[in-house]
Amino acid sequence: CKTRHDPLSSLIMTSKSDKNKRSLYPVFSAMIIMIVGVVQILFFEKIPMNNGLGFDGVVYADMVKQAGGWFSSEKSTDYYAARVLPSLIVHRMLTMVRASIDNQTIVTGFGVFNVLLLIIAAIVWGRIADEVRLSDNNKWLGFVFLFFNFALLKMTWYYPVLTDTMAFTMALVLLYAYLKQSTIGVALCGVVGAFIWPMIMYYAVILYVFPRDTLPIRTDNGRMRYFVFGLATLSVLIIIVRFYGFKGMHTAGAGTEPVHPETLPVSIIALLLYLFFSFSYMLKNISARTMLLFT
Repeated sequence: CKTRHDPLSSLIMTSKSDKNKRSLYPVFSAMIIMIVGVVQILFFEKIPMNNGLGFDGVVYADMVKQAGGWFSSEKSTDYYAARVLPSLIVHRMLTMVRASIDNQTIVTGFGVFNVLLLIIAAIVWGRIADEVRLSDNNKWLGFVFLFFNFALLKMTWYYPVLTDTMAFTMALVLLYAYLKQSTIGVALCGVVGAFIWPMIMYYAVILYVFPRDTLPIRTDNGRMRYFVFGLATLSVLIIIVRFYGFKGMHTAGAGTEPVHPETLPVSIIALLLYLFFSFSYMLKNISARTMLLFT
C-alpha cells in the first residue's frame, strides 16, 4: 500500500543538505549586501543637492559634526532630536578611525554604516524566516523582496544620509524579538527606536502589551485562508483609493514623474493580483488563524 504523504512532517523535517543550505544563508546574504553596498558607494551616483547630503541630510550632517553640542544649537528641533541616533553612531565611527568630519566623509560614513545595517537586517530576516518555519526557497524569496527594491537597492545609496535604513533594520529586530517572545527585547527596541524613527516606539508598545503566543503550523485547508489573502489585498486597494482618489495625490509633485491616468487602472489591477497570489504562495503553510493573530 502507498504511504500517505504528510505535508506537515515534510515542512518541519529537513534533510541534512537542506540544513547545510540554510546554514549558508547568513554568509551568502551578507556577501551579497556587502558587494552591492561597496559597488554603490564607490561607483554609483549620489544625490546632487548639498554635495550629496540632500535635504534632511544637511541636518543629520550637522548632528555628526557637532555630536552632543547639536542639542543646544539653534537648529535643534524635537522632530530631528527623535532621529539623532544614526548621526551619533556615524560621528563615533568617524572619530574612531580619526577621519576628518566633512560633508564628503559624512556621506561615505553613512554609506558604510548602511552596509553594516543591511547585513544585520539580512541575518535577522533569516532568523525570522526560521522562526516562522519558512522553507529555504521562501527565505531567499523574502530576501529578494526585502532588499532588491528601489528603497534599498537604489535610494539607500543615492541618498545615504538618512535614518531610514537604521529604522528598517530596527523594525526587523523588533519583529524577531516579538516572535522569540522576548519582552525585554521588544522594550529595548522601543526605547532605541524612539531615537531613530519614533513610530517604532509605538509599534513596540503594542507588541509589548499583546505578546505572541506560540502559533501553530497550518492545520486548516479551507477557504478562510483565501479570505484573509483577499482582506489584505483589499486593504491595499483602500489605501490606493484614499490617497489617489480622495487626497488628490494622482497629480505629480515637485521632482516626481506624473501618473498616467490611462494606465492607472491596469497598474492597480496588476498590483492587486500580484499581491494576492504572492500572499497565497508565501503563506501557504500558515493557518488562517495564525495570520489573523499576526495582523
